[in-house]
Amino acid sequence: MKIVLASDSFKGSLSATEVVDALAQGIRESAPAAVIAPQPLSDGGEGTLDVLSHHGFQIHTLTVPGSWGQPVVARFASRDGVAVIESAQAFGFLPGATDAEALDASSAGVGHLILEALASDPTEILLTVGGTSGTDGGLGMLRGLGALGLDDKGNEVGPGGGKLRQLGSVDLSGLDPRLARTRIRVLTDVSNPLLGPTGAAAIFAPQKGADQAAVEILEAGLSCLATLLGTDVAARPGSGAGGGLAFAAMAALGASQQSGAMAMMEITGVVTEMKDADLVVTGEGSFDAQSLGGKITGVVIEHARSQNIPVVVVCGVSQMTEPIAGVTVIEISAGAPSIQESIDNPVAYLRSAGRTIGQMATEGL
Repeated sequence: MKIVLASDSFKGSLSATEVVDALAQGIRESAPAAVIAPQPLSDGGEGTLDVLSHHGFQIHTLTVPGSWGQPVVARFASRDGVAVIESAQAFGFLPGATDAEALDASSAGVGHLILEALASDPTEILLTVGGTSGTDGGLGMLRGLGALGLDDKGNEVGPGGGKLRQLGSVDLSGLDPRLARTRIRVLTDVSNPLLGPTGAAAIFAPQKGADQAAVEILEAGLSCLATLLGTDVAARPGSGAGGGLAFAAMAALGASQQSGAMAMMEITGVVTEMKDADLVVTGEGSFDAQSLGGKITGVVIEHARSQNIPVVVVCGVSQMTEPIAGVTVIEISAGAPSIQESIDNPVAYLRSAGRTIGQMATEGL
């Protein structure tokens, strides 16, 4: 009996690796003969580098400019000619940010991370763009890579999305030449375009501290940037991800776009591990309809079901009201006195879930 443990993190509680370890402990207690394949996963958002470390990627650490120019320690991962940049390492979300901070946040540090990754001459760079702090359309990243953002007088405009309205031109001639021989994939699971009522400014900037006036400033700036780099790219689904980082990568760096969940399934080797699995266990903190809409849990379920492999979803809480064929859901909060208790002591309840899974496996599912 081979059991593949392919879980996401329980956000705010345990990393994906910790979730998988706790489940494995429980399974070994009730099914000691089971072959367990721990495969922690991420959809390319928070915790991506920790997951990649488990899968043999080397983690590199350096100091780069943060969202407001302050030095921050950031990391990226590499293995076998593939470098993975987690944008939030340098351009990470700040809870409680002000409207001024939302306008001034720059993605320059992301460019610095890419430059450092280029030093090892990778064949491909994967750029994750979730959990960012600003809406500068990725111009900061491009400037970090050698581009210039100039006003009508030929002067460099200041950092941040709030200054994009001043742009008269974007000069890409100084981009690092190594970019031309490196494939770039942007990993995102949102479909928002750069502009408009479902765009980067309107939908995501308020979460990053922007009030209505700031949203309007950012929208005008992004529109200006799109005119200079490509309105056709700005209209693509997903170009608004990461405050427009996805737009800049596609429009200026020739990047392609892929689902973060699908890319992580590919580069971690989980698909290969699942080929001879008898049972796949996946999960996340909250299992709901969004889980089946491109998130890693839903992608694991879909792939396992396509191979006729039974699936167990372990979650903190489940909002699902209808059963899913071939899927068993174990809600760890159901075995706790309260939801808060399961959040405070998740390892114990995940081990209990693991024991249940081991018993299911022993009894033939």
